[in-house]
Amino acid sequence: MEFQAPDMDIWALLPGTLVAITALVVLLDGVFRPEPTTARTVWLSSIGLAAAAVATVLATIAGPSISFAGMLLADRVAAVLNLVFLAATVVGILLAADHL
Repeated sequence: MEFQAPDMDIWALLPGTLVAITALVVLLDGVFRPEPTTARTVWLSSIGLAAAAVATVLATIAGPSISFAGMLLADRVAAVLNLVFLAATVVGILLAADHL
């Protein structure tokens, strides 16, 4: 029996990866900066989430795709939901800026 690697569409995986990398950058900024500022945290988070939104739109333009043996689906419905969740996250960060 011959091994067949599953189809992997990196564009479909990129938005979630960018959100995870943004979270790591924000956490490391808070750890290694002597005085983390709220403005820097909000800007880093917003830029990372905007990059994830751009990656979502670019993945949608490429067309629908199924990756990782059907575990990841990138189509228009997934893109709309992803953009809604990203926008809600940015709004939540902006509303919580006074408490960071």
